Amino acid sequence: MFTKNLARVLLTISFFFSGYSLIAQDEPFTLKKLAKESSDIVIGVPVAMNSYEKQNGKYVYTDIDILVKKKMKGKLIADDIITLTMYGGKIGDIITYVVGFPKFSLKMESFFFFKEDQVPIKSSKGLQKVYRIVGLTQGKMDIIEKEGKKIVVRDFELPLKLDENGKSISLSKNNSVKVDEMISYITSFAIK
Repeated sequence: MFTKNLARVLLTISFFFSGYSLIAQDEPFTLKKLAKESSDIVIGVPVAMNSYEKQNGKYVYTDIDILVKKKMKGKLIADDIITLTMYGGKIGDIITYVVGFPKFSLKMESFFFFKEDQVPIKSSKGLQKVYRIVGLTQGKMDIIEKEGKKIVVRDFELPLKLDENGKSISLSKNNSVKVDEMISYITSFAIK
């Protein structure tokens, strides 16, 4: 069983890397670049997640419904729900994970940097717009409450440069900035 699950993980990773060049990033995104390359920047909350298999169990995907709470850039508005389809997920004892993809938890409020793809897809709900997260893990920053204040954190240790010439802010589980401060940074870059 372990070998079969490991093989699925490796297949998922190799499938992803062979088909998509956006994984290969020479350097981390600056906040300015994230804002510039995003069609929509929102604060949102995953409200539903559904993992399923495709191609007779070779691949696991997860649909994540995200409720938009606040818009900073783009067409999405509060109360819109978008569905992201991500590689990986959990079905029973089978877990697949793609390195570089953000992690999601229901009801975890986050900043999302979305890029709307140009071609909608047909689904059971009709034609739907397709969104992806800019910069993969870099394009999702979690909002948590600590000592009565809402702060922004990331799952990984990497300084976040504001722009190519500017200062860096350190975001991780141990280093944070206030939500209002992050909104101020984002809106200053998103409107330029």
